[in-house]
Amino acid sequence: MSLSSELTAYELWLHENRPELLQGMNPGLDDTGVGRLREAIAPLRLTEQVETLYRWRDGGSSTVFGGWWMRPVDALLEWREFCIDQLEHPPVWLPVFDDHVYGIVTLEVPGHSGDDSLWSSPTHDTGIFRLAHSLEAAVAALNAAALDESLSETERDGALFEQGLDSRVMTPYLLARTPDRYVFGVDTVGAMYSDAPETAWPEAWLASVGLSRVDGQPRGATHTIAELIELSKSAPVSGTIRARAVAVGGQELRLMMVVDDGTGRLDVAQPHGTPILERGRGEMELDVTLDAGAGDSASADSSVGRDGSTGALAGLVGARWPAAVPATMTAVRPLAD
Repeated sequence: MSLSSELTAYELWLHENRPELLQGMNPGLDDTGVGRLREAIAPLRLTEQVETLYRWRDGGSSTVFGGWWMRPVDALLEWREFCIDQLEHPPVWLPVFDDHVYGIVTLEVPGHSGDDSLWSSPTHDTGIFRLAHSLEAAVAALNAAALDESLSETERDGALFEQGLDSRVMTPYLLARTPDRYVFGVDTVGAMYSDAPETAWPEAWLASVGLSRVDGQPRGATHTIAELIELSKSAPVSGTIRARAVAVGGQELRLMMVVDDGTGRLDVAQPHGTPILERGRGEMELDVTLDAGAGDSASADSSVGRDGSTGALAGLVGARWPAAVPATMTAVRPLAD
């Protein structure tokens, strides 16, 4: 059957067996509502399955689909606005469903174009599981479980998690590009930036912030760290360096790390809202800016961040945060070893 037919069958079962859930659901979207959703989530693509879902029902207060809450469009757009305005981070996914522990995603995710899989993430920002090959398959599983009188209500609700081995394979894609998603290796030099190899932003999001894929290609160093520090004595200075991380941390949706090129060290921070195109392991190329007199503000070895922070960053790096000159990075590009 089609997704529309599966949803009709599921609604009939709810009407006969769980009418209280239907009472908490909103009517479906009309053409105007669908157009509003499509426009609001651009450049993300509104998939045919998600459109069918919202034409069926515009979410509501009830928990359906195995106990999940289906977000109304207004809640979806509020979440997106929060990500952009408060987190200064344009989302690359929308949590159509939420069970308050797992964010469930049905919009296609970057790196899986044209894939109608139902995705699940145990946190806001981590690798995701493929729960089902499509929303249609997920609802079909619920319908089949609903008709199986041998199953308990809990077993019926868990039907979405029993789609076969492939449904539990984890993809390395990170749902959100928030720079606080890092593995903090405080005992070794050159801590891993992430446990996921896939780090590319979708082309559409790059375009939305005025960047293109070419911005992620190495361009060659223009200065050494020592040269930038010397130039910053009289005026602000910007340049491109090649260096390796000797410490890495994150705080308040920002990436912070100390990099060393053999001539000096910089304590670099990523400005809010500036995407890091790639996160390298080993040597990398960084675009950095130093304020005038930055060399006079060099930090000492400390567990306290150069901004005076004593929270997550300080606790994670311990006393191993090396002395360095403060700088701001606007991009980081990995270099092949």
